[in-house]
Amino acid sequence: MIDYHSWILQSTSASHIPKRLRLFCFSCAGGNAASFIPWQYALEPDIELCAIQLPGRGESLGAPTVRSFSELMARLAPAVARAATLPFAFFGHSLGGLVAFELARRFQSDGGRMPFKLLIAGCDRPRNRKLPLRLHDLDDDARLQALRELGGTSPEILENRDLMDRAMPSIVGDFALLSEYCYNPGRPLDTPLTLMLGRGDQHVDRQTAMSWQEETVETMTTHWFDGDHFFIHSQREAVIDCVRSELTLWNDLCR
Repeated sequence: MIDYHSWILQSTSASHIPKRLRLFCFSCAGGNAASFIPWQYALEPDIELCAIQLPGRGESLGAPTVRSFSELMARLAPAVARAATLPFAFFGHSLGGLVAFELARRFQSDGGRMPFKLLIAGCDRPRNRKLPLRLHDLDDDARLQALRELGGTSPEILENRDLMDRAMPSIVGDFALLSEYCYNPGRPLDTPLTLMLGRGDQHVDRQTAMSWQEETVETMTTHWFDGDHFFIHSQREAVIDCVRSELTLWNDLCR
């Protein structure tokens, strides 16, 4: 097993099978890369899933979080570039969509290898996104209430004060990162884009989301799913089927 960096979490499933491509996955605010690991078992064994783990969670629990996009790109880009030795795609949900998008822009501006596809789920186009929830400015009780209203975290976890005390620094750091983000106009990507949206997602504007097309000179495909902002969990099988189909389509076109 290749040690790419502490940024990347992987499964050892089918590690003996040669890989033809890599799928880098980026979590939502407060998310954990481990949630993507079960995807490995649903993908073809020659696809290697690489889940990006930001500092302050998992094995680096307690480490300082990254609250600046410029710092995040400076630290994350080299780690992903070292792992991008095969054709690769990016999948990002919510905050992860912004991270995947900005990382692709960073690779393009640096003249490096580009993802053959960018898959964005539950994320407004950066130029038009709504003002994010400033969770980092709230006190602990208000933060817990905001997380209940946002959804995506089970009541059992929210009621476990010890667990939430340990997880809260990374959650707060991610929302600070979201609030700090500022879109800078730039050259559209030379990468096809797949947009995945929940029909009941109150955090993404349907009309402005369609303007993601302006961020690429290539094609954009849109897929709709039942569910709210966290449809990638409630519709997990359908989402993985969609991802697998998008990756297979690219592979077929390259034959």
